[in-house]
Amino acid sequence: MMQIGQLAKAVGLKSSAIRYYEDRGLLQASGRSAGGYRLFDDAALQRLRLIQFGQRLGFSLDDLQALFGQHGGWDHDDILQRLDEKMAEAAALIQALNDKQATMQALKRTLEATWTQGACLGSDELAAIVGQVPVNTGGEH
Repeated sequence: MMQIGQLAKAVGLKSSAIRYYEDRGLLQASGRSAGGYRLFDDAALQRLRLIQFGQRLGFSLDDLQALFGQHGGWDHDDILQRLDEKMAEAAALIQALNDKQATMQALKRTLEATWTQGACLGSDELAAIVGQVPVNTGGEH
């Protein structure tokens, strides 16, 4: 058994965060010491580690609360569904980052080629690279 300060240190959280998790119903103290201090067991330590892990995966506290079953265990079907949702969100973020990187690479190549020729990049050309407007190929400026 450990007091809240010891538990906080074990998981790298502030005691106030642990009290907040208690208030949200995500964690329960195992009991109280003779002096009235909250006492936590290894199950509370493991629960906090699960909460931290879930948050690193992108689950909110509301998500985690919903995923814990009535008896404090995980709802297996729900967690598999939520993991699919989180993976889809991650895939969308990866695609957005890949698109951003491709745009930056195109901009860099264009800037290097333009500057090597001793010229400046026009605003129409720049806008076309970042996808704001199509490139004017009619030779008009």
